[in-house]
Amino acid sequence: MWVKGGSVYLTLYDFLTGNIIDSFDNNSALKPKNTASNGAALFEMGGKPYRLYCSGDHGDSAGLQYTLIEGGDDTEEGGFAAYHYMWTFPAQGLGSVNSSTWDAPCCVNRGANDREKYLYVYAPGNGLAAYTLRDITPLPGDVNADGEINITDINCLINVILGNTPAATYEGRADVNGDGTTDILDANIIINLILGK
Repeated sequence: MWVKGGSVYLTLYDFLTGNIIDSFDNNSALKPKNTASNGAALFEMGGKPYRLYCSGDHGDSAGLQYTLIEGGDDTEEGGFAAYHYMWTFPAQGLGSVNSSTWDAPCCVNRGANDREKYLYVYAPGNGLAAYTLRDITPLPGDVNADGEINITDINCLINVILGNTPAATYEGRADVNGDGTTDILDANIIINLILGK
């Protein structure tokens, strides 16, 4: 369980044993400049864990800043060592009035599909900023590259098989199984993905 709060770094606890598994305090590359903030949002996208958090608190001359990090497959066991830095949000536009309440709220909402998230950061008494995070890694079976696997991908594949659409139109995505040809075997894979098999 991850715990956040003012005066402490974001910390990963094992509630079964009561032990601290890891803390930002153990990772100088990722930890916030100070602890006088309590904003953090924990979410997953594309099977990977992400942490959005306040990395520059109200005492910083630049005002509140937020950072996004991405975790690896062993994140829960490996703690912050399994994370890497992605981006620090620009402080411009959030204002320069420091919050003395230690609040640095941020939250994440699902976007148009499972491969998109809306990130919101708020500097109390200042401003609100919104960003969109998208996973642009191609999904196997997403022939038309719309971020979803559904019947429209089957339709695109059928048009390639029938010769109505050149396979190059889909930049190799029509060859779902990667065997060098586009045929009914690729369609079977997409159907199984749609059916959740």
